[in-house]
This record gives sequence, C-alpha cells and structure tokens, in this order.
Amino acid sequence: MEIFFLTFIVISSLTLVTNNNKYLLNNIYFDLSAWILLFLFLIFFIGFRYEVGGDWDSYIESYIENLKGQRLTAELLSREPFFKTLGIIGSNYIGGIYFINTISAIIFTISLIFFCKSLPYPWIGFLTAFPYLVTVVALGYTRQSISIGLFMITLVFLKKNKFWKYLIINFLAIGFHFSSFITLPLVMVQQIKRRKFYFFVGLSLIVLFFIAMKAELSAMIENYLEIDYASKGALIRLIMLIIPTLIFFKFKKNFEYENKIEEFWTYLGYLSILFFILYFVSPSSTAVDRFALFVIPFQMFVWSHVPNLLSKKNSSVIVFIIFFIFYNFSILWVWLFHSIHSNEWLPYKNYIFELWKYDYHFLIPRTCLEFDFTCTEFKIRM
Repeated sequence: MEIFFLTFIVISSLTLVTNNNKYLLNNIYFDLSAWILLFLFLIFFIGFRYEVGGDWDSYIESYIENLKGQRLTAELLSREPFFKTLGIIGSNYIGGIYFINTISAIIFTISLIFFCKSLPYPWIGFLTAFPYLVTVVALGYTRQSISIGLFMITLVFLKKNKFWKYLIINFLAIGFHFSSFITLPLVMVQQIKRRKFYFFVGLSLIVLFFIAMKAELSAMIENYLEIDYASKGALIRLIMLIIPTLIFFKFKKNFEYENKIEEFWTYLGYLSILFFILYFVSPSSTAVDRFALFVIPFQMFVWSHVPNLLSKKNSSVIVFIIFFIFYNFSILWVWLFHSIHSNEWLPYKNYIFELWKYDYHFLIPRTCLEFDFTCTEFKIRM
C-alpha cells in the first residue's frame, strides 16, 4: 500500500512545485526528465504487477490459458482482435501475462502523458488521473485502460483539427475494448456544423460499423444487464464527475479551446450529466460506471483549467493546488481503505520484487527460482 501513497506524494510535490516555480515551469530539461522518469516508473508499476487487480485471474484464463496453441491470424476477425493478438503472443511465444501487461502499460502511459502535456497545467491533469484512472483502471481493467488511453490521444488530435486521425484511432481502440464505440458519435455532432462532407462520410462509416457489429454490441449490453451487478462505488465516482462538469458549464466561456472544439467538450459535459441520471434509472450501475470511465479525460481537462479561472494572484493558485491535492488524496484513501474490492489490488506485488524475494541469495546454488511465464506460478527448487 505504501507504494500508492509514496507515488501520490511525489506527483503532488511535482504539481505544487512545478506550477509555482517559473524556472521549473519553463525548464525544458527538468520537464523532460520528470516525464521520462514518470513514464519508466509507470511501465514498471503497471506492466510488472503480480496478482493485482480484480480481473487478474480472468485475464490469465481468457488470454493465456484459452489462447495456447492459437495462431496469430486466428482471432483477427473476432471481437477485440488487437488485444487477443497480444494474448496469443504472450501465451505462445514470449512473456505470458507480463508481455500483455507491459505492452498495455506502454500504450496507456504514452497516451496519458501525451494528453496531460496538451493541458494548460499538465501535472494537475496527471494528479487528477492517478487516484482512479491509474490506480484502479490501469492496474485492473487492462483492455479498457488501453481504449481510454487511445481516446485521450484522439482528443489531442481533435484539438489539432485531425478529424480522420480521431476516427481511425477510435476504431483502433475498439479492437482492444469494444466499449470504445461510445466515443465514435461524439465527434460527428461537432463536425456537422463545420464540415458536412466529413460528417456524412464519417457517419456512414460509423453506421456500417454498428450494423456489422450489431451482434457484438447486443451481447455486451445483455452481459451487463443480465448480470444485474451493482457497482457499489459508482455513485461516488459519478459525483466526482459531476463536480467538474458543473464547473465547466458555469465558466466554459473562460476555458481555452483550440480550433473551435468548444462544442466537443460541451457534448462530453452533457454525456457526464447523462451518466449521472442513468445511474438512478439503469438496471445495471456497472454498465453506467464502466462507460463513464471514458469521461475521466473530461475531468482532467476541467481541473487543469481551474487555475486560469482564479485570481491572477499566485497565492490563489497555490491554495487551489493544496486543496486539490487533499481532494485527490481523499479519493485515494477512500478507495484503498473503504472500497469492498480494494483487497484485490492489495497488497501491491511486483514480478521483479517477487523474483528478488525468492532469489535474492542467488549465489547459493542449492536454492533457485523457477518462473513459468505461461501459468504465472512461482516454484522454489531446493
């Protein structure tokens, strides 16, 4: 558990110091070094985790055991083919579950940093992401963490008016987790006022996609609804979402937008409100909770703009950052100590640490560690 709080302290310190020190804020060497070190740490932290996350056992069964002996081309026409391809490589060729997790961690981390760097206050954006998006989603919901990460990349492309890149990467994200389909229609509403040709071509592609994947979409929705599973923390997470949404609609004229994409962020705000309402009427709060994860980047966007909404005095920004650090600390604390599922994330274990624990006296020949990547079991041979 200590690693979660130590990481949070480091991120909070960087947020507080960097945003209130003009030298550090404008020092390209410090900035680059900090993000590179963070990138390497997250690959280690997420990619090499061991028995961490509520879906650990199901991933071992579905993407290691069940894909043994499969060829790389076997799953290309199936649902979520890109992630299954990672599973085939991991289960049959190299790395097992750690190959899958490491590649997933690389995609997610690059996407997260790429998006944070596009925000006016990058470290505030990352601080927003750490308590839940990193700690819970990236460590537990591997496929969805990739799709959310790719969605964050599309948001940056959209700011640069790269409509087709947005569309292509969204389709790519669906190949990792099918729930990414929810982000496809958002950009079309924005395009109808700007480029009608793009709108009709993009809309046609999306309609064809939904027709082709009708069975998959129906199966996913039925899976959520028939289970009738209640996500106990969904309401808290939706309240965390609705707070920045209200801030956005109150001050959205004061936000910074590029290439006139104010409408897109507005639609994300409406989507946040819709999820909040659906929580009270939907038969499955889990479905609402999982789809609402795609609006976490909207929280990051809003919170990173708040300092620009405050007084120009530096003291106001400092007060906000200190308050925001405590706000996110409380989120992390509640999750770790009061979530009914946090025991599946705790204690945090890492493959590298497990190797060291069992084989740190590797110079003694009578004791050695065997590790089977495929079944992820440790064996001691005496």
